[in-house]
Amino acid sequence: MLTSVNYKKMSAEDKAKEPAATRRTDGDYALSYIQRVGNGRVFYEAHGHEENVYFSRPFVAHMLAGFSMHSAISKPMPARAKNRSSS
Repeated sequence: MLTSVNYKKMSAEDKAKEPAATRRTDGDYALSYIQRVGNGRVFYEAHGHEENVYFSRPFVAHMLAGFSMHSAISKPMPARAKNRSSS
């Protein structure tokens, strides 16, 4: 996980907006992360719903770091060695 919500600092009003069916018991709400999916990886970023966010230097730096990190670990995975028994 790269960034997350500090659930302990959220107001009771904001916490109450979350439906009980999707409420996390650990309070761990990721806002950006890199996740392995199949044979690849995904860089997810929840910020950026408003156009002005894309002009924020910290946000742009975060996105570039995420892309960089994703690219660095997205090199093709080595094939797993098959167990070979010698006869």
